[in-house]
Amino acid sequence: MKSSYLSFVMILVLLLTACSGTPAKTKTEAPALPKPQTEKAEGPILMEGTVSIEYITEAAERLAKNPEDFGSFFAEYKEKNREGIEDFTLRSYRRNGYMLDMGSLDLRAKKTADGNRVLICFEQFANEKASLDLKTGVFLDCMAQLPEENIPDSLTEYDTLIIISAFPNTVAYYGSTMSIPGIQWTINVSYYDTVLDIYTTIDEFVGSYPPGTVMVSEAKKFEDGSYPMDQAVECALKYATGNLDMKVSSSNIVEGEILPQHGMYGEHMDGDVPTLSFPLSIKYAPKDTVCYAIKMTDPDSVPLCGYEWYHWTVVNLKDDELPENASVLRAAKMVQGKNDFGKIGYGGPTPPDKPHTYVITVYALDCVVGLENGFTKEEFEEAIKGHILAEASMEGLYNN
Repeated sequence: MKSSYLSFVMILVLLLTACSGTPAKTKTEAPALPKPQTEKAEGPILMEGTVSIEYITEAAERLAKNPEDFGSFFAEYKEKNREGIEDFTLRSYRRNGYMLDMGSLDLRAKKTADGNRVLICFEQFANEKASLDLKTGVFLDCMAQLPEENIPDSLTEYDTLIIISAFPNTVAYYGSTMSIPGIQWTINVSYYDTVLDIYTTIDEFVGSYPPGTVMVSEAKKFEDGSYPMDQAVECALKYATGNLDMKVSSSNIVEGEILPQHGMYGEHMDGDVPTLSFPLSIKYAPKDTVCYAIKMTDPDSVPLCGYEWYHWTVVNLKDDELPENASVLRAAKMVQGKNDFGKIGYGGPTPPDKPHTYVITVYALDCVVGLENGFTKEEFEEAIKGHILAEASMEGLYNN
């Protein structure tokens, strides 16, 4: 009986195994993952908030054919590159951000827009020893910091063209073979006058010398000092938006004192009146400036003679840089008034009682005024009234 029961159990197990059709133990396989779907990128964007050089190159080709599309392109550029706009106060490997290379398009041959539309361009000059190539283009990352109302719609219609020029000057060499040049940078900011076809310098920024001792290797091409692009960009933006205050300075007013040769201790005299005017430098004049006027007075004279003594008055001056003795040497290029010594031109300091502080004021005028040599100080004040675009002053002490 027991034998029959065991036989029955064995037959039942065999039948169940045959019906199942699968081994008792099997290896479970993981389900197949779906293949990733590759989506086509919309334009050559590197990542969210940045753009690629291919994007800039394609835009330059498109704008060369249709320069009037610049406004729409620039709005798109700022949106797509919102995380990539260069911060010029930080040192980075890009340094200048993106430039829009317009190739043969003459950006100087512009039409005048209605407003204050500004185009800012960049040029880096070549330095073969340092393997630095010539680079030019519209300075996109600099312009991205301008207000919307200053952005031109077209590359051929704008009001002001500002050019930032970087010069890599070789000043040293490193290494046992002196094969690695040291670069000192000079960066100029200027604007182009399409009427006169000339460039006018707004300001110049000189970087430091390269470091005295550096670790050199064959992989290095050059070592440089500071790169004052942040200062140049700040200057360009302030000039573009009209926020740059005009400045006047003189290399012969040192630590607040007028050098002796320009007053009573000098050798250039007309009788007892000093005639050697000091050099002057005018910067950041408004772009609509037609000419300059100069006034030099002595407020410390009031207690002595009852009024402010006039030492020099000038109108219709076109130069923003005057050398020493310009009152005599460049008399033909300006109109000069009669000073309170009774002479035409510059009459230097002659303080009789104590050191006096003299005030030199330069005015940027919107027109040439109708005065002739020998005009009075009253005529001077009346002539420039209503025509002053900007003014700047400096002081100089002269010892008695």
